[in-house]
Amino acid sequence: MLVDFVGTPTSTSAYSEVWVVGPDDERTLFIDHPEAVADVRGYHVVDVVVPATMEWTWDDDGVLSVTARGEGRSVDLTLTVTSTLRTRLLTLANRLTPDRLARSRVGTAVATWSLRTLVDVNGLKVGGRTDTGARYWTDAERITHVSAATAHLDGVDLGPLVEPRPPTAFGDIVAPDDPIVVHGALWMPVE
Repeated sequence: MLVDFVGTPTSTSAYSEVWVVGPDDERTLFIDHPEAVADVRGYHVVDVVVPATMEWTWDDDGVLSVTARGEGRSVDLTLTVTSTLRTRLLTLANRLTPDRLARSRVGTAVATWSLRTLVDVNGLKVGGRTDTGARYWTDAERITHVSAATAHLDGVDLGPLVEPRPPTAFGDIVAPDDPIVVHGALWMPVE
């Protein structure tokens, strides 16, 4: 899971996260502002924290490159994203839905069903609960499909893009079978 917050209502106004979930379900969080770890732990279970320097680069051809390095560890990802008819329809439906309806239980259920039906992202929910039970919902400005990817963990090539088996979950947030990138906002309560 990749998260790049350009703003938050917490004391850490902007930070990035790269999550690596191992075959044993160990959850490693690469984070560029370690002071945000307390906020992250309020929503997710974290086994290992790696304070890291990060670089996020989008090119004009829809390629996202993310590098995270720290404490002798590294993650290098390259994702090629494309817009498909299905992702464009879903983006349009999301933009046309009033915020009040989108954030209601009915709106969240309909949006989740649409996401699963149109983009075949088994398990992904538009709203629900995190690992720690905090409510969340997403507000997608744009949804794109990941058509190709490469990944290296500590210099080791992780191989081709595959469906996660068993599915990897962060509370109700489940890694989709067919990966997508959601550009938008993630809403969560802050104390």
